Amino acid sequence: MSSAIGNRGVLAIWHVCTPGSEEDYQNWYLHEHLPERMDVPGFLFGRRSETVSGTPRSFITYVTETADTLTSPAFFQRLGAPTPWTTKVMSQAIKSMSRVVCRRVARLGRFRGSASVTLRFAERPDASQMTALMNELSKIPNVVTSELWETAETVSAPIAEADQLSVRGWKLDTCLLVDTVRLEDAERIASDLSRRFPQAEALVYRVLYQAGNAES
Repeated sequence: MSSAIGNRGVLAIWHVCTPGSEEDYQNWYLHEHLPERMDVPGFLFGRRSETVSGTPRSFITYVTETADTLTSPAFFQRLGAPTPWTTKVMSQAIKSMSRVVCRRVARLGRFRGSASVTLRFAERPDASQMTALMNELSKIPNVVTSELWETAETVSAPIAEADQLSVRGWKLDTCLLVDTVRLEDAERIASDLSRRFPQAEALVYRVLYQAGNAES
């Protein structure tokens, strides 16, 4: 694993839409918001997924050159000047959100799968245990890749978009992402991880669409 790959920034977002707003949200995200984000310098990859069961339903990830990209003047400028459509969606369509800036500290695998497991820890797990787990997962058929994210300290800035949100106060310190070939593979892995790590939350997502370099 190269140092560049290991030190990527990750913006991880989990959120819930208000009932009846899904179609407008979908059109906004696909036709305005995702292309807008991918035009920000340093954004390499973006993906939207949807939970199979449970909540939060939507899971969005952006991979950036470094975590500093997510506190860059270009990104803050974009956040501080939301479009009318963004203002509408943020204030009306998004019911609650957990938005976390992370550093990707480890990755095994090169590609992306059609389904994902997120294992979210409120407190930092043992590093050697996570390394061993990733090595174990890499040997499972149909596991495409695994990544370990840790929250990054960031510079705060006035963000007009965030002013529109009802942010859910779920604490996140560390997240293990596991990509698989098929949904049933992710479901099996999530069940096993839930049993082994009862202090964490395991959710299964199916990938809807993505943009950018999947190997980033």
